[in-house]
Amino acid sequence: MKLLLLATFTIAFCFSGHPANSFAQNREWNQLAGPWGTGSVEAFTIASNGHLFAVSSSRMFRSTDRGVSWHELKSIKPHYGNPVMLVALGNGELFYCPVRNDSSVTIYVSSDDGESWIESLHGYVPQAICLDSSSTVKVIANLPVFAVKSLIRSTDGGKHWTFKPLSGSDPFSASFALGTDVFTFAANDISPQLNVIHDDGSISKIDMPGGFVIPMSGNKLGCFSVNRYPYNWMDSFWISDDHLTWHKGTSLHLPSTISEIVSVNSSGGMLAHSLMSDTVFSSVDFGGVWRKWPVSAFPRAFDASNSIYAGSQAGIFRSDDGTTTSSTGWIPIKSVGGIGASNGLLFVANDQIYFSRDAGLTWTGSKLDKPYFPYFCTHPTNGHPVFTKIYNDVTTSLFIADSDTWRSGPSAPLTGVSFVDNDFAGNIYAGTDFMSSDGGISWTETGFPDKHPGTGFAATSEGFIFESSIFPVVYRSSDAGQTWKKLFVNIPGISIVKMAAEAGSLVATTKQNVVIRSDDNGESWYTWLTGLSDTCNALVITRIGEVFMGGPAGLHYCNLSDNELRTVDLGLYDPWILGLAVMDGTGVLVQTIFDGVYFSNGGGSFFTDPSAFGNYPNPFHQGSTTITFRLTTAGYTSLKIYNEIGQRIATVADGNLERGVYTFDFKTQLLDCHVYFAQLISPSGKTMLKMVGGQ
Repeated sequence: MKLLLLATFTIAFCFSGHPANSFAQNREWNQLAGPWGTGSVEAFTIASNGHLFAVSSSRMFRSTDRGVSWHELKSIKPHYGNPVMLVALGNGELFYCPVRNDSSVTIYVSSDDGESWIESLHGYVPQAICLDSSSTVKVIANLPVFAVKSLIRSTDGGKHWTFKPLSGSDPFSASFALGTDVFTFAANDISPQLNVIHDDGSISKIDMPGGFVIPMSGNKLGCFSVNRYPYNWMDSFWISDDHLTWHKGTSLHLPSTISEIVSVNSSGGMLAHSLMSDTVFSSVDFGGVWRKWPVSAFPRAFDASNSIYAGSQAGIFRSDDGTTTSSTGWIPIKSVGGIGASNGLLFVANDQIYFSRDAGLTWTGSKLDKPYFPYFCTHPTNGHPVFTKIYNDVTTSLFIADSDTWRSGPSAPLTGVSFVDNDFAGNIYAGTDFMSSDGGISWTETGFPDKHPGTGFAATSEGFIFESSIFPVVYRSSDAGQTWKKLFVNIPGISIVKMAAEAGSLVATTKQNVVIRSDDNGESWYTWLTGLSDTCNALVITRIGEVFMGGPAGLHYCNLSDNELRTVDLGLYDPWILGLAVMDGTGVLVQTIFDGVYFSNGGGSFFTDPSAFGNYPNPFHQGSTTITFRLTTAGYTSLKIYNEIGQRIATVADGNLERGVYTFDFKTQLLDCHVYFAQLISPSGKTMLKMVGGQ
């Protein structure tokens, strides 16, 4: 990261200016960088220079080191339920299209390895994109409104296009170019045929012995005979030297467990997938010899070194030998299944359970046995996390951190409960129906009277535990769940979603998008907060009385001492909050749907304005001021100071910065009275800040 910092510059006080900054002094939030997995991969391609491109959650990433590290290039509003086309061509062009079957489609084109983009071909739905021998980009696309299929050509990287109408309405796929002709397969032909689209827009048809065609060296065509029902079974390989006649090629041997051929390239690489065993198969000699790579992922592509890439909900995998997984990074959309905190440890999980003793700087983990919807509670005495695995029933397992390694503990009874939690005395509760006082080694049944699934659990340092019901009722116990008192919530039409307790108060979020509260251990309730736009399924209270609530509309915040509801903007593309946890009483962990875990230790500042950019104090009388700005998107950032006649006084920042909050301190000397301006240029745009000051 290139970053220039200014030590000293001079400013003089001129007029009253703005009396205060535009953000509250409370918390600074940092994204935790962990080794866990990522979001699912929607599209993947490899450029001729070896660079990898992947789209996940409608955000595009590039890797220049075969997947070891990834850099975010572009974020585009998602079109849920629709496929994504991502194509890298030989001369640097990259085409990205969130495909939709309507007239609002936009194709995004880059000619510089994804660094910059232009919008092109509005309304066209591409079916095939390729590059011919004259370096002309050719696109076969539909204009759905008028049911027109066209051959669209560009010789300048997608800036300008020419159009040739094509006859017929067959959907084209599996395109490639030989010479200046484009070869496509007509997917709905009963008898396999190859369409040859010439440069003048005319179409010829070639009969084929099979349904999987690839270009080969020497202008030859290769064709696999395919039985498409029930899967893409292949039984023979054919070669054509003149694009008219065919002869049998290399014998083809298929493992019996292969259920789908995914792709074939001209150098002999074949990728296949077994739906039954979740295994990737590959061949580098047109199916003569097959290699088995037992990963639970979908095969994507070969690179120039015949390494295989596969994608899953856990990210991108790579194999250099077709049998073992090579060291590779993940696209940086952190996806965690659950969070928890106790005694300075943090716990997150995808297909592994991890812990950190230094607030996320370093991590140790252990692979879980087929995790699915993991949930956590933490043991407050010795930091043992309790992990709930949900299959057909619920099994609660204890994982014990021992010398920076994990060892699995005993399981709780199969109770069908929906959560596991703990109290301040170190007792663990499985849905308040079962309790363990020895860290999960043994379990006893509690006297909880309501056999309906509970909706919220809370514990206080005074020894009370609370459990809410699907009815407007809260149960309270002061003897670790042996006896319970039934407390009625005297607010009509309320259904509790989540509860939390701290500092003498009990707080609950509801399905009615209001927050209710009790200050007498649940004996009486009142409506505390209104104005929420969604149901908050995550709720915590810190030791100092801060209440954090999260849901699909983001993260909200309030103090127990007031009733001012605020929204905390973390700069996320999708603000959906899945979980919250408190570490060491005041540290707050936020689990997001796509961007992993954010952590705040209670110091610094957080912004309620996503474009917050200011200096404090302003005006500044003591010869110093602090400029603070935040980036919601990583990228090139420049912060420069100018005087009132446009002369640059200082360059504070100039280079690529990651997302986050940046603060710079300035020491000033007395000058004649002037007005000064700080100009911030970032991926979000250009902003100007007026500043005045002096001694």
